[in-house]
This record gives sequence, structure tokens and C-alpha cells, in this order.
Amino acid sequence: MKSQPAFAALAAILAAAGLLTGCSSTQNSAPAKDAFAPGIEEPTTVSLWYTYPTLFDGTIASIVKTCEAKVKNLTINAQSVGADYNELNHRAQTAIASGNGPDITLEGIGNVEPLSDLPAVNNLTDLVDNGSDFAGLDSFLPLAKAGNGVQVGVPYAVSAPVLYWNREHFKAAGLDPDKPPTTIDELLADAAKLANPGTGRVGLSIDYALSNNFSVPTIMANSGATVVKDGKPEFASDKSIELLSKLSKGVKDKSVGVYADNSQSTQAFDTQQSSMHIGSIASLPQRLKSLGPIFSTTKVPHAADYSGDYTAFGSGAMWVMYSQSDAKRRAAAEALRCFAGPEATKLPFINSGYLPGSTSALEDPDVQKLLQEQPARQAGIDAMKSLAKLPAFGGRDGARAADAFRDSWVLGFAGQKDPADVLNEAKAEIEALNVK
Repeated sequence: MKSQPAFAALAAILAAAGLLTGCSSTQNSAPAKDAFAPGIEEPTTVSLWYTYPTLFDGTIASIVKTCEAKVKNLTINAQSVGADYNELNHRAQTAIASGNGPDITLEGIGNVEPLSDLPAVNNLTDLVDNGSDFAGLDSFLPLAKAGNGVQVGVPYAVSAPVLYWNREHFKAAGLDPDKPPTTIDELLADAAKLANPGTGRVGLSIDYALSNNFSVPTIMANSGATVVKDGKPEFASDKSIELLSKLSKGVKDKSVGVYADNSQSTQAFDTQQSSMHIGSIASLPQRLKSLGPIFSTTKVPHAADYSGDYTAFGSGAMWVMYSQSDAKRRAAAEALRCFAGPEATKLPFINSGYLPGSTSALEDPDVQKLLQEQPARQAGIDAMKSLAKLPAFGGRDGARAADAFRDSWVLGFAGQKDPADVLNEAKAEIEALNVK
């Protein structure tokens, strides 16, 4: 759902506006005990701000129409604000400080940590924990929960990484297009067979950033390695060193192409300069239009001896509540209850490539019909049960730590340093920073 702003960038903007904890000129009024109680006593209008109108306009309008019809006394005034999540945040905080802020915003899931420190953001822990309306979101709620335990938001819709492969390239290379690789070793072996150095085509395209990109963290997790554990760097393990060595060999042999971000890696696959690609399931509808039946999807391969869960890192967007009065909180809470139900959570899935947001939506006839028409979407559904938060470093130096992680893999891919040396050096650098 578009690239999300880095922790440091968002925190800097909010700090400049005097809106981080302890600096806000407008403190949020303490909610009453029944502030999130069901039912709206009087007709109430709540304001909803979102961004990326090209992506969200149609779906938001459908959700608003659905929930206004379902919830008595509720009116939702939805408007697109700002060019991206960063600008949306800046304008929302400024408006809140002047008493004219939105009741609900649609935020990037990457904003969880910095938003959890804002006094104006309503803590939704009690609402979510004590409401059956959110039961279908069990697999997704941890994505919108901060490390300090605060339920910052309610997921709107999420995405997950899957493996895409070009069926025509498989046939031309003598590979079975109905048998994609299931292990990392098979993935790299197939990439070597699919590559065509003469034309510049690689067998596998990946990206190496943390942020909102998937490839390296996903392959690491599925190899049994870990990026971050308890806020500490854990990516210099024997598993990581072995994995980087294998990927680096693929880069040297020109069977693996590495890119700075997921959009470049995606473009390589879409222009058929890459035969396999690890990327977001959200790209699937556009690929169906541009590539038709020549590609398929499946879960990301894993290590042959890895017995853990296959990890699919979720990205996407979440609903956040900023309501300042109990009347507005009660109405906004009713809106969120509706947003979490199957009638609303199926809409992003139907209108775009994202996962349906709630397991309760999977049995909906419209969802089932779409899965029959577009079976490639099933790979995303299969990833739902192993969805996890994309690993990231929090704290003041979180962005610097992510850069150190990225830079270590870049050097390893380029063969400029031994994988063990470069990963351990980055680990030591991050341990010296203020991260959590």
C-alpha cells in the first residue's frame, strides 16, 4: 500500500510540530469508562481522512456506504488528504493541535511505533480485546500493535509476499511450469537454469531493503534466520551467513538480480527481465491485466531443513482513532466495528489485490467467486496464517540501524566482503546505536 515513511522521518515531522509525547499543546481528554460502548445515542458525524486517492477512493466510498447503512445514527465524512502517509500525518497532527482534527485516519502499518507515542491517538486495546466484532482480525491485529503493547489501530487490509514465476520461461528452460521451487536451494537452482546473461535476464529478482520491502527478510525468515529479536540485531547467524553466501554466488553468476527497492524488482519481472520474483500479492490484479496467464504464484520457498512456520511479512494500512470527545469516540468505535466486519473487509480484496483483512470474509460468496476466477490469489490466502510484522529497529536510531542492515547485504551481494565479516560488522554497528 505504497511505501511507508521511515520511523525517523515521521518522528522528525511530529517532533517539529511539537506533537510527540510530552510536547503536544493539545492533550487528549481521558475517555470515560463506556466511551467505546456499542450504539450511538444521537446522530453523529465522524470525519475520516485517508491518502493515495487513486488507490483508496473507490474502496473507501464502498466501505462508508456499507457502514452508514448498517450503523444507526452514523455519518462518515471521508476525504483524501495529502499526497502520502507522511503528509497525511503532518496535516492530521496540525489539525488536532488546533482542535479540528479527524476522528479516524487510514495509516500505513509502518506508522505503528511512532503513532503509539502520540497522546492524541486513542488506545484501542480495550475496544479490540473486549469486542467480538474484531475476532476475525486475530491474524492481523498484531500488525497494528506497537511494541509497548498499545493497540494503535485496526487493520484495513494487508498484503503478503509470494513467489511469482513466469510459466513460459519455465517451459523454455525445460522446467515444469506446474512445479515451482519449494526450498531455497531449489529456488536458486531454478534461477540458474532460467537466467539468460546474453539478454540480461535474471532467474530471480529480489530487493535488499527492510522498510516496506519483502525479499531478503522473507527469505531469511524462511531459512530459519532472524533479523531482529527483542530489538537486537540477530541477522549475523550461521543461517544468515550461509544464505548470503548462496545469494552472493547467484549475483556473481548473474542468475540473481538485486534491486534497491521492491518496485524495481517488480518492474524486472513485469518486463520479463526476471523469471521469478518475490513480491507483494497486491501486484497480482495488475499482472493479470498485463501478463495474463503466463505467470503463477505460490508461497515463498523455505530452507530444506526448516521446520518453522513459513513467514509472510504483512504490510498495508490500518484505521487509527483520534476522537477527542466521548460522543465522537463512541461513534468512531461503531465505525471501526463495522470496518472490521466481513461486509467491509471483503471490499479491499475485491477492489484490489490485498488480502481480505478478516478471516470471516473468506466465506463470503463474492470472495469465493473471485478466488475461483483468479486462483493465483490463493497464494496470498495461504500466507495469511503465517503473517507477521515486518522486522524493524525502533528507537531514535532505528532508521540508521535499518541502513546498516541494508548496507551489509549490499556489500555481501557485491562480493566486496566475506559474508560473515560484513554481517558481524553491521551487527556491532547496530548494537552501538540507540535502538529498541
